[in-house]
Amino acid sequence: VWSAAGLGAVAAGVLLCPPARSWILEQLELLSERCCAEIVRQSENFYKRRRPKRIFLVRHGQSEGNCDKSLFQSKPDNQHCLTQEGIEQARAAGRFLKEMLGDEPIYFQVSPYRRTRQTLRYILESFVDSPQPHHATPPP
Repeated sequence: VWSAAGLGAVAAGVLLCPPARSWILEQLELLSERCCAEIVRQSENFYKRRRPKRIFLVRHGQSEGNCDKSLFQSKPDNQHCLTQEGIEQARAAGRFLKEMLGDEPIYFQVSPYRRTRQTLRYILESFVDSPQPHHATPPP
């Protein structure tokens, strides 16, 4: 097995005549160029496969805290629930997304707050019959 490091060591040695050393250095240069080009090609393909076509940012529906600011004094922020209007807003967002995406796969990134989880639940109602998978991912 020949490697660039091994060939370089041989080429640098005093045992090779100058024409052989020159040929080995040329081959090293070609090998290096090909490896770099392949690495760039592979990385471009990786990023093309991993990037989503579109990104939608959706805020949670109306919550109890949006309607009554005094609740922030007695109830932790992450425990506020959606109001009935917030539920309807989430369902409308789900219908909108379903109309935009059709049967494309869809992935959700959701915060751990109760109102965001509830929003996701009502959005997903529009995707129940979708043949493509959808995934809800909690934050790290």
